[in-house]
Amino acid sequence: MARLSSASGLLVLCAMTEQLEGVRERDRLATMVALLPGVFVSYRLRPDGTCEVPFATPSIAEIYDLTPAALAADPRALHDLIHSADRDRVAAARAASARDLTPLRCDYRVSNPTRGERWVELTAGVMREPDGSVFWHGEVRDITECKRALVLEHDRLACFAASVPGAF
Repeated sequence: MARLSSASGLLVLCAMTEQLEGVRERDRLATMVALLPGVFVSYRLRPDGTCEVPFATPSIAEIYDLTPAALAADPRALHDLIHSADRDRVAAARAASARDLTPLRCDYRVSNPTRGERWVELTAGVMREPDGSVFWHGEVRDITECKRALVLEHDRLACFAASVPGAF
């Protein structure tokens, strides 16, 4: 059995310590992301038009009723849950972001099989990869209650305007 010199042993110990620190840092980051509100997701669109979701926080199930593993297996499931009336607008926003390499931001409805229709806000940074893929890292937030409040306020204002001649 070969013996390590004290210098070699020190190098091995340093490498193991760095590896352990990397694991600790990764665990801290995972905990932090899990505690933040919203969903954090990474989405890649390849030059051939295929896509993948290499990362999503577990909270994605609250909005889309899908697990990160399910999205990794079938990333098209995200598109299928976008409300049919919003799909073209979301696709156009994504295409413009990919073309111009500008941040992606859009609000749209999700047809959640368990929770019903939800409004979400997507905000993502974008970058082009060496192979020509476009990669977004971003956040999806449930804004359903905000949208409902806006509709109520709009209805109140319309009612007021209708009751006061010449108000608007």
